[in-house]
Amino acid sequence: MQKRHRTQHNLTLIICNVKISLAMVDLAPLSTSLAAAPPSLLDFPPEIRNKIYRFVLVQEGAIGPHGWGSLSLQLLSTCRQVLIEARPILYGENTWGMEITSALDPKYGPFHGLPFLKRGGRDIDTGEGLLDNRIRHLRRFDIILRHWTIQEVDRVRQGARQALDFLGKVSQIDYLHLRCRFSSDWPRAPRSWCTWEQWKSTLLRQKFWGLGATETEEEKQLAGILRTSLGRLRSVKTLVMDDVLPQHADVMKREMLGSEPLDPLPEMYWALERYAADIRFCKPNLRIALLAMERGDLEQFSQARSGIMKDLAKHMDEMATQIYRHDPAISDSAPSGWRLGEKHQ
Repeated sequence: MQKRHRTQHNLTLIICNVKISLAMVDLAPLSTSLAAAPPSLLDFPPEIRNKIYRFVLVQEGAIGPHGWGSLSLQLLSTCRQVLIEARPILYGENTWGMEITSALDPKYGPFHGLPFLKRGGRDIDTGEGLLDNRIRHLRRFDIILRHWTIQEVDRVRQGARQALDFLGKVSQIDYLHLRCRFSSDWPRAPRSWCTWEQWKSTLLRQKFWGLGATETEEEKQLAGILRTSLGRLRSVKTLVMDDVLPQHADVMKREMLGSEPLDPLPEMYWALERYAADIRFCKPNLRIALLAMERGDLEQFSQARSGIMKDLAKHMDEMATQIYRHDPAISDSAPSGWRLGEKHQ
């Protein structure tokens, strides 16, 4: 009942807005036809229709997981022409909220604020179900990186990379608002408690913010994650960053607002991770390579990668020894059907 009342109220406001718009332009013949019969939406000039679309389909603030209530999406079902005209306004002029948090598995975290991009419940990170006719209109995003515990930072890291992969499909980003939230941001954090160390780091951040304050471990980690993921976006028209220390924010803003070449180090790590992540004895060096990549330490990354390659070569030698150790020795008395050439290749 409330939804129906809200829809009727919106339609009443639309009619009022149309009447005001008609009074501002010279549309005397159209005004005569309006008095004779109820108008169709398509009877109005394109500029008036666009005003109606914006009035009904654009809201202030970011649209989050439950932010559809104020939008009258029924308008999109009017006809194909209205859908084609209104779609760029709905997806291009609204700001879409995303949250990347260590409290949720990355499979659900980054995109739970973008339900319109899923089809049939399929996951967005697989590339299946992506509606390209909607994605190509997206222009504005509000993204929160919420870091609760250092132990769960990998969830934030994976979510940020998924967000980068997704935003890379967007042709142009007109507005991007990046916000970082930490476990020590009490009382802004939903939790009503914090340790003394968290409280102390909060006081330091609030008192000395922007004056060379020492970074907390959380801030160092999140800055590295941000720089090597969303920081790789380029040609962003408007960029706003909250709760990122100036020494990191200034560098990322310069790179993201411009068109500087991308740092190859993250892609070097991703190539290494693709083949070594599932190999148990590679994990220690892979972790070192990951942290070195996020710090921009090429030398340490190269050392860790070399260690992985040596471990792999050693493992392959041991594996070959075990595979061939039961083969009979090749001699004149060996059966003529034996072909063990692979052992010597």
